[in-house]
Amino acid sequence: MKKRLLLIVVPLILLLFGSVVLAAYSADITVTEDGTAAHEMLACDVPANVEYMAANDFFALATGLDTRVQKGGIDQPHMLVDDRIMFAIPIPLDSVTNLQFVTDQIPLTYFYTIPGYGGYITVPDNANLEMFGSFRLEIKGLWNATGDTADSSAIFKSGAFDFFASPTVSGNVTFSIDGGASVTTLGVSTTIVQTIAVVSDGFDLEIYLDGVLQDTAVMTANVTDNGNDILFNTNNVLMYIEYIKLSASE
Repeated sequence: MKKRLLLIVVPLILLLFGSVVLAAYSADITVTEDGTAAHEMLACDVPANVEYMAANDFFALATGLDTRVQKGGIDQPHMLVDDRIMFAIPIPLDSVTNLQFVTDQIPLTYFYTIPGYGGYITVPDNANLEMFGSFRLEIKGLWNATGDTADSSAIFKSGAFDFFASPTVSGNVTFSIDGGASVTTLGVSTTIVQTIAVVSDGFDLEIYLDGVLQDTAVMTANVTDNGNDILFNTNNVLMYIEYIKLSASE
């Protein structure tokens, strides 16, 4: 007997239904956009008992790295957590997108990072992640810069710097050096993948949105190397991360 699960994520409707076939498992996923807004890349999730599937041989590997979310047979960015399947896809306006969750594929080396559903990533202090006075920090992804949550940071190091969405002004993203300069870009989209870059030559601090200079400030202090952990994506400020790049020199 097939089981069907309905999840409503306004303005989207996701349907998941499938069956076990021999050692492989497949499930159809339908994403319907109701004419509200197109999305260049949208992070989606479908509730699923991944722990049960891993424990009961739905996957060839307990890690789930043999799984895929596919559109027309083409792999889409996806990852698994205990209670859901997550993926990121472009969503045209007023559209129906059909996908398939499949198992027993050639194992992946790693899952994509689609972290917009809770929690954050902590990385211990590392000399390779220090910014010093001259650096370029660049993030490409889909921002949840809605201004409705305090302390929503893409990257944060206590006592050193904060790269965050404004808790009061929708669409504003700021990079701030503790005890030093800060720069802000306005109008960050919640529906389009964008690139925000912060650049310092040791004298001036600049912030760019998709390659266009948005704000500049005079450097009054370098980023402190204080040994604190670095936190990524607190309070779901990034719903989808394509990459984070850092280059720096003393």
